[in-house]
Amino acid sequence: MLLLRPDAVQAQSGLRVETPPYAPPSPARFERLGLEDGLSQNAVLAMLQDRQGFLWFGTQDGLNRYDGYDFVVYKNDPDDPNSLSLNSILALHEDDDGTLWIGTWGGGLNHFDPRSNLWMRYRRDDADPASLCGDTVTALLDDGAGTLWVGTNEGGLCALDRSTGTFTTFRHEPANPASISSNAVAALLLIEDGTLWIGTGGFGTPGAGLDRFDVSRGTFTHFRHDILDDDSLSSNTISALLPNPDGTLWVGTGGFSLPGAGLNRFDPATGRA
Repeated sequence: MLLLRPDAVQAQSGLRVETPPYAPPSPARFERLGLEDGLSQNAVLAMLQDRQGFLWFGTQDGLNRYDGYDFVVYKNDPDDPNSLSLNSILALHEDDDGTLWIGTWGGGLNHFDPRSNLWMRYRRDDADPASLCGDTVTALLDDGAGTLWVGTNEGGLCALDRSTGTFTTFRHEPANPASISSNAVAALLLIEDGTLWIGTGGFGTPGAGLDRFDVSRGTFTHFRHDILDDDSLSSNTISALLPNPDGTLWVGTGGFSLPGAGLNRFDPATGRA
């Protein structure tokens, strides 16, 4: 039997066929993968597809690589420093060379080469100002110019220079209004003009709004919720950022045990939501 599209039916019969704007398959079907399929844990907090086509899933109990058939699980081995530093994973990023960066909840940042199975760990060291700024890594962003930006839940924002393996840290300074507004960073976004946007809060820590970072000057501009201004951000806890082609930003709020206040469409040109 030949099935014709509604527009073809209309052309042949002269009848007007109303087509809904969105008609999902009926019934809609979802494939489920869980513990019984080899996934290490059912709380999946980060996902990535690498340049080889493998899917990587960060869970609260291990890193999983999926080839469409089977899972390979990577976990911390307390007796092996060449293993994942901690099993709870919040962020994933793939480098141009196919290596992975893995942000963990309390175990710092990991660098992993799947081809050689070599791991490198970056942790916070209070005695070393060039070390990772915090051990709970919530967001990763590559600027394409050699710097990996790392957002943490307790140590602010830091920039990793891959060539030296050292970090530059940006923390909130109460006496400096041009510093980052909070040491809890949940979301990072780099737009075409080179501006870095930082969403603060999340992961159990209330935020202090949305920050625009002028990287060349090292200064932050803050946008916050104002209870007296209906055109301000709806919440200071920012969980997600997405650019629009027209230059505006989508700003998601709340998350991880913190109440949200919906979705904002924010115009950087006016500072209004």
